[in-house]
Amino acid sequence: MRWRDELPQYAVGVAAAGATFALYTALGLVRYNRGLSGNYDLGIFSQAAQNWANGNLPYSSIKGEKNLLGDHFSPVTIVFGIAWRIFPDPRSLIIMQALAIAVGVFIVWATVRRWQSSSAALISAAAMCLNPGPLAAGRFEVHEVALGIPFMALLVIAVRENRFPLALVSSVLLVTVKEDLGLTIIVAGLLWEVLHSNRVRALILVGGGGAAFIVANFVVVYFNPGHRSPYLHFLVGGSASAIPDVGWPWWRFASLVLFAVGTGIVGLRSPLCLLAAPTLLWRIASGNANYWSTSFHYDSILVPIAVLAFAATYRSMGTWARAFAVAVLILAAARGTELIHSSHLFSDDAWQEADLSRRSLILTSVIPDSAPIAAEETLGPRLIARLDVHMLSSDHIMTAQYALLRADDPQGSALKRLKDAWLAKVSQEPGVAVASDGPLVLVSFPAPRGIIFEANPP
Repeated sequence: MRWRDELPQYAVGVAAAGATFALYTALGLVRYNRGLSGNYDLGIFSQAAQNWANGNLPYSSIKGEKNLLGDHFSPVTIVFGIAWRIFPDPRSLIIMQALAIAVGVFIVWATVRRWQSSSAALISAAAMCLNPGPLAAGRFEVHEVALGIPFMALLVIAVRENRFPLALVSSVLLVTVKEDLGLTIIVAGLLWEVLHSNRVRALILVGGGGAAFIVANFVVVYFNPGHRSPYLHFLVGGSASAIPDVGWPWWRFASLVLFAVGTGIVGLRSPLCLLAAPTLLWRIASGNANYWSTSFHYDSILVPIAVLAFAATYRSMGTWARAFAVAVLILAAARGTELIHSSHLFSDDAWQEADLSRRSLILTSVIPDSAPIAAEETLGPRLIARLDVHMLSSDHIMTAQYALLRADDPQGSALKRLKDAWLAKVSQEPGVAVASDGPLVLVSFPAPRGIIFEANPP
């Protein structure tokens, strides 16, 4: 039978997806083991997962007692809740994200094998797995954007192959990832008319994408405490980035360059590349300089478009063009390999629990379950399964009965001098207990109170 003949070839795709899953799981777990995972973003999404798992909306006390639907329209994070239900630990989110990326790689491999050849499929799977976009997501934290990788791949396939039911399903899934992706569906509709000359189906996609964009942003505004979209205002000059707004430097276009490289450059001829236009344009135009960076998760969702655009044009390339495109993808993969190497996957202590992480669990073991604790950036994630974690910082006041900080960290959630001044002040207050273990300091207050590192201590 045909499926038996195909089975050995599909084993290659399963192996590629399995290797991807193992790699991205390892990237996240090693970061977690080394005590580098932070409240932003693993802690935030872990709290959202906790709430999803308990049948609640995705609130996060780290984010300021905020419903995350008032931050981004990302109901797709309910899959993090499923993971938490199975394994109530932040590492379950790392595993779920790795699974999403691996599924995306398998979809791309299977599709390119149909479009082109087994060799082109293997090149495409490797190009996607080792692309710096998803690797940046895997090395950083977890994020809803990475969960959209398989959905974006399915939409690209639907547009090229004129598969309208698949386009509808993938569109619905994609708009659950982020509030701007309705714009991508609009472009898919426009491409449908250009590629397949079916105006009715094109209008359905355009109208559905527009409606999804409006509804998603309405939900954000509704749940946001200030009843506004906290990220759309970056398009009209707002900025919340630590990187200064310096006009239009070249690095505004870094995401565009990375996308072009992901297509092998030659793949830019494919009209499928237009699906990336909305995301690239709003990032370039944004007043938030973090959106220009390729060091976070933002590029991951564009990689299926880039790789499938490369694959769509592979057969029509001449010998030299094909060699050039593959060489460009090899360069991108080399950069990805460098990112993997810098993640300490192969260091002697990669799979050992960091000493500070172990000490933090011991030091906080005396705290009652569900008690509110303000923790520094890299100290919060391990406490989330048992305690109500808040973000200890000098930016805003949070209410908690305990505070956990690193006295030796010169930066952390605040400058060392601010932490020293705060500790010196509160330790003199009646009823306040201070315990330490090495550089870790646990401050216990008689009752919950407002906590902040003063920016200008006396």
